[in-house]
Formats: sequence, C-alpha cells, structure tokens
Amino acid sequence: MHPLTELFSVTKKLYDHVQQPLPKGEERDRYIEIIAELLQRREELIPQVGPPKTDQEERIARTLLDYNRKLTDRLTVVMREVGQDLNQIRKKKSTGKQYENPYTSRTQDGVFFDSKK
Repeated sequence: MHPLTELFSVTKKLYDHVQQPLPKGEERDRYIEIIAELLQRREELIPQVGPPKTDQEERIARTLLDYNRKLTDRLTVVMREVGQDLNQIRKKKSTGKQYENPYTSRTQDGVFFDSKK
C-alpha cells in the first residue's frame, strides 16, 4: 500500500475513533490505548510520505490536512477531559488520606511561638 493511502487510512480510523464519546471506567483505558497506537502508527508513516505527484494524491493530502485539524481539536478536548478526571482522582485520594488519619497534616493555626526571652 502506498504510504499516503496508508496514512489516510490510519488517520480516518483515528478520526472515527475520537468522534466516539469518551467512555467511563475500564473502557476508557482501551479507548486511550487505541488512540496511542494509531498516533504511533501515524508518526511512523508521516516521514515516508513525499509530496503529492498526482491529482488524486493532492486530494488525499488536502483531506488529510482537514482531518488533522479536526483531530487536533478533538484530541485537545479528550486530553482536557482525562486531565480533569486525573485531578479529581488525586483530590479524592488526598481527601481520603486526610479523612483516614487527620493528624498527619499539620496546620499553622495550632502552633504557638513564645516570643519572650
């Protein structure tokens, strides 16, 4: 298969995949793994692609650029959602630790410094 058409095929699969809503739970891990695999495959194919030589290759290249813009926007949204979820998990984890052992964290309001000599 010609590198440009293979790149188009992988890009189309990636585009179709990221158009699906971000799943919850363990399905989310597989969703992210597929994105990573397809991005890795695209990264391997891009250096193999040369400038378009025919009109058909020119059309494929333009379509690829269009998909690339859409992918960038959607992947930014997906990354933001995953980042928010990670922040929530970290916050729940720290809150849970404070609840389990409230005396491990020290606060300044319980400290007294004697300034007399």
